[in-house]
Amino acid sequence: MPNDGLVNIGGAGSLTVVGVDPSLNSWGMCRSTVSLSTLEVTVIDLLLVETEKAGRENCSFVVG
Repeated sequence: MPNDGLVNIGGAGSLTVVGVDPSLNSWGMCRSTVSLSTLEVTVIDLLLVETEKAGRENCSFVVG
């Protein structure tokens, strides 16, 4: 079965999880995997979008 990026249950027994944290001043997303045998969480990607006090037209992206 092809991996569509949402669920990965393969030989290692892991699950891909995406988390979203919206806010008025910033907005974040995280992609991670969870081992189904040990419940260990591994963060793969983080994305943070921040706005300045002047308004939403001043938007910066921070990728870590």
